[in-house]
Amino acid sequence: MPEEVEVRIDQGIPLPILVGSMFALTLASTYFLAFIAVIIYVQSHTNWLGIPSPREMDWAIRHFFGAATLFTIAALIYGLYSISDAGTDSTFIKLKGEPLSDEEREMFERFFHDPNSSHPSHTGSSHPSFNSSKIVKFISNDINAWALGSIDHGYMSFSTTSLELPEEQIKGIFLHEFGHLVSNDSKKMTFAKSFQNALVSFAMITPLKNFLKFTIFILTQLVLMKVSREREYRADQFAVHIDEDNGIVSALQSIKTSKLELVDYGDAKVYMFSLPNIDSMFATHPPLENRIARLTKSQIVSPTE
Repeated sequence: MPEEVEVRIDQGIPLPILVGSMFALTLASTYFLAFIAVIIYVQSHTNWLGIPSPREMDWAIRHFFGAATLFTIAALIYGLYSISDAGTDSTFIKLKGEPLSDEEREMFERFFHDPNSSHPSHTGSSHPSFNSSKIVKFISNDINAWALGSIDHGYMSFSTTSLELPEEQIKGIFLHEFGHLVSNDSKKMTFAKSFQNALVSFAMITPLKNFLKFTIFILTQLVLMKVSREREYRADQFAVHIDEDNGIVSALQSIKTSKLELVDYGDAKVYMFSLPNIDSMFATHPPLENRIARLTKSQIVSPTE
């Protein structure tokens, strides 16, 4: 029943709430660092009696708190542009892609109108702005795909090797990526990354010890990667909620048993469907075994052979 499936799909934090909370959190964090920076600076600029110079204190307050405000506002502006339609288009152009063949496009059109989907309101029939014309492919010898933007203005791309899989597996990957679009995942990660950059960059211009600056980067990176892994789990769950064929599980198992080496896509890796199978707190994606296990243990699907 569509209503029941709707309730069970977790789309994460709504984008507007994320934008507001990330701005407030980053501003509070940079102000805290600015306060510490002022104390450190003033302590090193005292007169012979050990009394801080009012002039130096005034400069430190204006300099560090002004910079904290500037870095945070710059992150907000950059983040808002990055998640805008223009920013999405710009990123899509950079990632590049080739048009699908007629046969491939017809296949994706079937996915949009598949009567076996348990929740048709989550397919292209209710989102005419996203259709097969927004799907491209890229040449690669690994099984991969990515989604960028939102359901109202987004794109997908599939590796040429992934398009050689059985159709039910391609459908599973497609629905996984569709789940990312429904949840605005790429926008959320891009926005969060812009604020991480602002916080780390501001820390670098303060008189904090180097190990503290490095610690700030490590902690924020751990949080971002944790969020990234959780969004992959959610997209997997989205796919199995929609697809009665459980193609996502079969696709993950194909990747697991494949002898093809997964490619390191550098800065674009956060968008990818699958990456080298590393169980690490700094990994953007969970290990394949964990993704398959979570799906089979959720009692949504039965373990496959």
